[in-house]
Amino acid sequence: MKKILLALAITFSVTLFGQQNKTYYIEDLKTINGNVNVLLENYTLEFSHNIENNVTLNERARIRNLYFINVFKETSISGKSFYSMLNGKIAKGKEGHKECFGNPVYFKSPANCKYPEMFPVLDSIGLKVVGEIMYQVTIADTLNEKASSYKSVVQNAIDNIEFVWGVDDSEKHHIKHGFTKTILKKYKESEHHNSIIKGRGDGEYGSSTMYIITEKKLSNGKWAYEVMIRNLIIFTESIN
Repeated sequence: MKKILLALAITFSVTLFGQQNKTYYIEDLKTINGNVNVLLENYTLEFSHNIENNVTLNERARIRNLYFINVFKETSISGKSFYSMLNGKIAKGKEGHKECFGNPVYFKSPANCKYPEMFPVLDSIGLKVVGEIMYQVTIADTLNEKASSYKSVVQNAIDNIEFVWGVDDSEKHHIKHGFTKTILKKYKESEHHNSIIKGRGDGEYGSSTMYIITEKKLSNGKWAYEVMIRNLIIFTESIN
């Protein structure tokens, strides 16, 4: 059984946590992130903007993204699914970018990850963050056997998400044109997110795409998986 919910909002590293019979895997998705960047840069050319990816800003975006990933993880430990967390629990607008998605009564703050400032001034590179957009999608599945690799779990999740999105067969398995194209489409379809891209997307920016997987063996011997793929982009302007 599969469930999906969409919500607007590089290096290889895997982190494992094992509470309450759940195992969590967190990893960067370098290829998908790079493809989102290409599509974003091409889109901003349509309104005569010229944005440029900045490695330092990528790390800043990753810090923000990892914090929110850890909020999902911490909240999940009590038994909540990612699906339920996206079902109207994240505060709308700017409030949803604050600590615990602006809803600290529902979401749990991670003990190992301090909330990073939303709009920091980065004196070392002469820039300040002036805008942020976030997007996440989650899907659940149950397998008869334990997955042979977590790469296969993520690819299966992408295939299932593309099916739900109705991605054309000719674009499936072409990440740049299928999965990531739809991510940018979701940003463009959101009036709030699109206005940030148009208003702030002119200069240097940073981005991060990551996934988190929950894995749990069920009492019937099957294995339950839930995958969330999450993108976060920050926009900046010069301090001066």
